[in-house]
Amino acid sequence: MATRTAGDSRLPYVLALDVGTSSVRAVCYDADGYAIEGIDARTQYQMDLKPDGGVEIDAERLVEIICTTIDQCLIRARALPGGRRPAICGVGYSNFWHAMLGVDQMGQAITPLYSWNDTRSSEDATSLAARIDPQWIHRRTGVIPHASYYPAKILWLRRTNPSLASKVHRWVSIGEYLYSRIFGQFVCSVSMASGTGLFNPSEIRWDEEMLEVVGLGLDQLSPLGEDNQGLTRMHRSLRQTLARAVRNSLAPGSRRWSVQ
Repeated sequence: MATRTAGDSRLPYVLALDVGTSSVRAVCYDADGYAIEGIDARTQYQMDLKPDGGVEIDAERLVEIICTTIDQCLIRARALPGGRRPAICGVGYSNFWHAMLGVDQMGQAITPLYSWNDTRSSEDATSLAARIDPQWIHRRTGVIPHASYYPAKILWLRRTNPSLASKVHRWVSIGEYLYSRIFGQFVCSVSMASGTGLFNPSEIRWDEEMLEVVGLGLDQLSPLGEDNQGLTRMHRSLRQTLARAVRNSLAPGSRRWSVQ
């Protein structure tokens, strides 16, 4: 990764945020695409491992880890020598594929975030493949029945915990949940949707035939993001969490998060 010192960097900056399965990292890049030395942060964490093959984490805990990492990065930006304050014009975000959680009608997480490597739905993936031709599924969604994808996970939760599953209003990724906490709206990028097993990449839409197989409605998934769509206007519920770092480190009007 090419880097520059803060003194040699060129404004404005972009904050890159990556949420992985074992750590969250934030890095500032300058206008020429160089990572700025000393303006980064990483927070390591571990998901909860269950004896039955479950791999999960509390969604609010992960959101807090993400916000803490942003805070740490921006605090380091504020401490630049010479009192130079960077103008951060946008934020690019990425996170791991396939993991999902359920939210209620108020948008609050009511299930853990089930990771891509949670194997508890393997039986349900096998049952789905026996009921519906896997090649038909593959032609429509680009994937085959597997424990990593949404269909098997949703069917597993309905089978093992129908009371909890019945309370789920929408199924989302951690990125969509983070957007909702920050901006007050759920939006799913095409790239994230393509890893769910419910999206038709040929037609760039949620696949209604596959949704029917799983017993879902379009309103139980987030709207898809538009090309080059960005999110602005931070939601009040999270302003206090980021207020100190944002007030001291971001230029006015710079709070923009990329959906794609």
